[in-house]
Amino acid sequence: MLKLNEIICEKEDKALKKYLKNLSKTSILHYIKLIVRSIFFLTMGILYLTGNVRDFSDFPVLHAIIWIWYMVEMIVRLLIPTDLESMGCQKVFVKNYHPPKVEREPKNQSWKTTLLVIVVWFALNGIFYALRLTNVIDKYFLFMIGLAYGVCDIICILFFCPFQTWFMKNRCCTTCRIYNWDFPMLCTPFLLIPNFYTYSLLFVSLLILARWEITYKRHPERFSERTNESLRCANCTEKLCKHKVQLQHYIKKHKDSLFEKLEPVEKGIKETYEKVKDKTTETIEKTKDAIEKTVDFTKDTYGIVKDKTKETYGLVKDRTKEFLGIEKEKTAEVAIPTEETEPVDESQIAMEIDIPSSENETHNFNEETI
Repeated sequence: MLKLNEIICEKEDKALKKYLKNLSKTSILHYIKLIVRSIFFLTMGILYLTGNVRDFSDFPVLHAIIWIWYMVEMIVRLLIPTDLESMGCQKVFVKNYHPPKVEREPKNQSWKTTLLVIVVWFALNGIFYALRLTNVIDKYFLFMIGLAYGVCDIICILFFCPFQTWFMKNRCCTTCRIYNWDFPMLCTPFLLIPNFYTYSLLFVSLLILARWEITYKRHPERFSERTNESLRCANCTEKLCKHKVQLQHYIKKHKDSLFEKLEPVEKGIKETYEKVKDKTTETIEKTKDAIEKTVDFTKDTYGIVKDKTKETYGLVKDRTKEFLGIEKEKTAEVAIPTEETEPVDESQIAMEIDIPSSENETHNFNEETI
């Protein structure tokens, strides 16, 4: 048994050495990028989850290193043609354009496909924008999403690309219509992070995108393998597609054994699902019954309260009418007394005052008075 294990390990070592020996410079560069970007993401992710970093002022040296790394990558992509990078992004440079002997019309992908990619990408990031604008997530979480996009970018190149498989349907990265969209896509979350690091990276990524699209418009022949021999498999030296092909072959070859290993896991997931489903169904039924009982009780209570309210209202109304009738009768019976003036007897008044009745008497009265 021990010898068998040694033989297996020896075979695995030989296979690994052969695999590494056959790696192209471009593949090695992309593996280095994958490792470095993963370290950035994991380091900042751990610091973020432990609450040690919430802003770019925290750990400024780390942020400066990350910024320098991505900025160098972008400047090289924008200005410097190199054999280390994939022809997928290098076809934008005129030095990598090699027309065939027989002239042909370039056959490039429809704008509808690229438009669909744009819609899907902004729909995805729109969710993160909405969460940020409603303060569900903070701005540093968006920065972490950008770092995660950086890791996913290399995974798309080396192992599996959903855009290639589901949308673009291109043969490989070399003929990809949107290869240089990777940096603008990576920097999409930075739009809502006002900071020198993020906005400078976003600005340079937009320059890369602008040059790519302008060149595609003015020189479409550089982007088609029909008109550019550099994009044909016969002239390919990077062999990036080999990793995807090997992964697909490995999955097909070990599909049965992989599924056998996953059977217990799948069985456990199904059992857990069934239990959760039964519990959920039971809880829903109980909740439904409780709601129905509550509704019936509420209806009965409402009916009783309604009847009592009507009864009380009728009593109050009758008592009010009775009271108003009694008050009205009392008001009618009570009469306000009026003073009657008796006729004045002038002769009596004259007698009391003793007013003279003739001139002589008046004369005598005056004399007596004097």
